[in-house]
Amino acid sequence: MVKKLLFLICLLTVTTVFCQDPELSEHTWYANSITLNSVTTEAPKNPSMEIQATFDGTSSLTDMCCAGSLNFNINYQGQSTFEITDFSPALETCDETDNNEFRDLYISFFQDATTDTFEYEIVDEQNYWDYKILTLTNADGDIVQLYNTPHSIDTDGYIFENYLDHWHLTGLSDKGTSYSVPYSIAKETEITFQTDGSFNSIVCGEVNSTVVFNGDEFFGDFYILCDDFSLTSGECDNQEMSDIEQAYNTILQNFANSNAVTFERYHADFVEICEIVEVIYIYDSITNSSIELVDCIEYLSTENFNELSFSIYPNPVQDKLILKSPRFESSKLKLTIYTVQGKVVASKNIQIENETSIDVSSLSSGVYFINVEDDKGASTTQKFIKY
Repeated sequence: MVKKLLFLICLLTVTTVFCQDPELSEHTWYANSITLNSVTTEAPKNPSMEIQATFDGTSSLTDMCCAGSLNFNINYQGQSTFEITDFSPALETCDETDNNEFRDLYISFFQDATTDTFEYEIVDEQNYWDYKILTLTNADGDIVQLYNTPHSIDTDGYIFENYLDHWHLTGLSDKGTSYSVPYSIAKETEITFQTDGSFNSIVCGEVNSTVVFNGDEFFGDFYILCDDFSLTSGECDNQEMSDIEQAYNTILQNFANSNAVTFERYHADFVEICEIVEVIYIYDSITNSSIELVDCIEYLSTENFNELSFSIYPNPVQDKLILKSPRFESSKLKLTIYTVQGKVVASKNIQIENETSIDVSSLSSGVYFINVEDDKGASTTQKFIKY
């Protein structure tokens, strides 16, 4: 039935233009790789590089961030082939050599075969979320592969908006100065990531940008691409919220100018009221800045906050990590340190009065969790960075 309907639509289109696959124009396509003369080159991933192509009934436009743009007209020969005319690249020079080289490969794929017919195919794939692969093949057998998402296809789709309404901002660190976002503020924040790369966040004002998660479901690189970063001011309810927003916006701008931002996603199943809490931790090693996002914040409310709540400092830490809380009151506690993958790297019984020092100098650099449990089985966990 669908094929018959598509055939009727084709008959109704202008006779000089054959009917192309409608999915071709329904998505923005992000270059993933180019294979020329049997040599495959992956698209660079950095804040100043992104090749994204759009198609309509008669033309194609490719934006290449710092590398310029590419336009050409299209004559569709059917649902799997087309020819191109009026090939028109507008080039710019990037600071990164890899960007220029990949741009040149992308252009040569089309330019060297402008008088030939190109074949295209769209394939549905399903990994952690539904995504599509567009494969273009020229007459020489060279291939360009594009996805309808800029994110790595191995990244957990739970991050993105179609699986989750939004995330909440619960913590941030600006050049080593940490802020814990209280429940009253965290519940008002909304951060969303979409499969097409769109990023939107609301603290007081609103930030919009394009971001990329390049890794797997647990760890990888994080990029804010090109100069696609806009900020709309908003009025905060109080000075504390204003300070948090200012630090948050500064951190995002740091992310946009850095090639050293990573993300980690993990499950925090120690929060009973939320059952399992999903956490995204994004960290820039150059400026020592980070943000923490969670999908459930009810455990932060005053009436639900765990009685074993404690603070840790310094964070990041190099040698000695201090645990402090007036609620401990000379308690006997079990302390466990484990990695984001859940591997226990330290476990011991401790007795403290107000605060205690933990030697973490032997740990490798990275993100860890420290869990404290009392003799009644109540426990709570916090995250720290070892550098």
